[in-house]
Amino acid sequence: MRQPERRVRKLTLRGGGHVQLLQARYVVEEALRTASLPGVPLHADVLVRHLDLGTLHPNLPFTVLAHKITALLRHLAAAAVCVDEQSSPDAEVVWFSDPVQVYVTLLTRLLDGKAVNEWYWRSLFPGQDLSLQPATIEWLLLASRQTALQELAPAHVLQAVVEARSWPRLLAFITPTLARRMLHGAGLSPVAAVKHNGARAYGPKAIQPAPLNADWREALRLAVETWGDADVRSQWLAWHALVLHRPAWLECRDCLQRLDLVRWMADASDGRRPVQGDDPAPHSALGKAQNTTAAADYQRSNILRSAPPDPGASAAAVQDPPSSPATGHRQYPAGVDAGRDLRPDPARHPQGRGKGAAALTRFTSQAGFAFVVPLLQRLALAELLQQDQRLIQLDFARQLLWSMARRFGIQKHDPIWSLFEDFEPQSDVALADIPIPRLWLRLSGKHVSSTSLHALINTIQLTAEAYLRRYCQLSLGSLLNRPGRVSITATHWDVHFDINQTELRLRRVALDTDPGWTPWLGRVLQFHYDHEG
Repeated sequence: MRQPERRVRKLTLRGGGHVQLLQARYVVEEALRTASLPGVPLHADVLVRHLDLGTLHPNLPFTVLAHKITALLRHLAAAAVCVDEQSSPDAEVVWFSDPVQVYVTLLTRLLDGKAVNEWYWRSLFPGQDLSLQPATIEWLLLASRQTALQELAPAHVLQAVVEARSWPRLLAFITPTLARRMLHGAGLSPVAAVKHNGARAYGPKAIQPAPLNADWREALRLAVETWGDADVRSQWLAWHALVLHRPAWLECRDCLQRLDLVRWMADASDGRRPVQGDDPAPHSALGKAQNTTAAADYQRSNILRSAPPDPGASAAAVQDPPSSPATGHRQYPAGVDAGRDLRPDPARHPQGRGKGAAALTRFTSQAGFAFVVPLLQRLALAELLQQDQRLIQLDFARQLLWSMARRFGIQKHDPIWSLFEDFEPQSDVALADIPIPRLWLRLSGKHVSSTSLHALINTIQLTAEAYLRRYCQLSLGSLLNRPGRVSITATHWDVHFDINQTELRLRRVALDTDPGWTPWLGRVLQFHYDHEG
């Protein structure tokens, strides 16, 4: 787990000589690194207006001061106010659900015509003009990319604006310079408008994006009516809608050239899905084994299957933005019936952000499912998606995770299943000329099939089994069956294990290190090892 960044806007120390003051500063700095605040949401961006640390005696151990800071902040946290839901100019401690929510709240307040003169805005953005004007909008969207979500962060800011039906008010502040600057920053170039017989021509074959919900369809329609489909601003907005629905497109630099915006909007208005199939529930287990060895591996794996960053403080205002933010905070529904289908209508919230506290951690006996992500990274899944973008159109990454969750019996009331809240499984489709990574061939020999979507999923699972058995002496089932607590939001996935659960076989090959920001997953994934109790 990465250590969250802790910043002090102003530190005031009095008394003693120069050497003593330097020593006191060092003690405060080290205490801030280790101080904690139980009860604050995991990814909250916490700001403390003022904290009096009292007298710091010479040779005071920083651990003692850290405990004092923790006790003081625990007391203050009881009155902390979530700025996501309400402003509070008089509160001593406020918090946002995550650093991106800072920009969401700021932009929505500006668009609603509300003043942003509370002390915490000055602490967050000293000297910044926070009035509603093009320069402020440009700064806000560009600054949001400094979070760990990088180019996906502005998409989530825009998502909140679109869901709040505030896009018509924001549209007037989007300039061609801003759109072009953000596209270039993402490594993209606007599409040149080339006409052939009155129709827009695209060099490569146009991609088939995910279906648009009603809010995004209306926002794109208004943008096209105002600017035209060839305008860089329309392309900029369409690109953010594209990566919000399929984050794997972030790594594909030609996606904008392949995006037919007019066709996308027409498909959405007709209610058609870009990729259709007859069978809504593809096979969740491994397909029939290609040979006896593969069948034996599959049977063995089934036999093995079984059922905060916390704020620091100082003598003045404190800002505590975590270095790895989570921008979503929709809570997993409480008391869900195991037989209930948790996949909501994708026309409502494709990867929506709710308001309120970040998702709480919940217990699951299969918290080790998160280790599948670094395992798939090791098996070159990201490279496979970039080399064959048909897989991105099929939402292959989540299709693969969904199939593995079904195979290993993860129930729909399990918090892991919130990964698939807005997911609609694809039927089996034929695939040809899939570039098979060499590592797969080394691990699985000749038993590699990629003739269809399900065959490719089966191949990856067999390859993952072979990798684990060769390098970790583990099966895929034993990797997943690890109790722990998880917190899953729209863009963040945190897993808490007991420190006694540390697995040396995983540590030896570094499979338990934080994957961090994973574009094809659309989330920041972190592992936390806590002491029991």
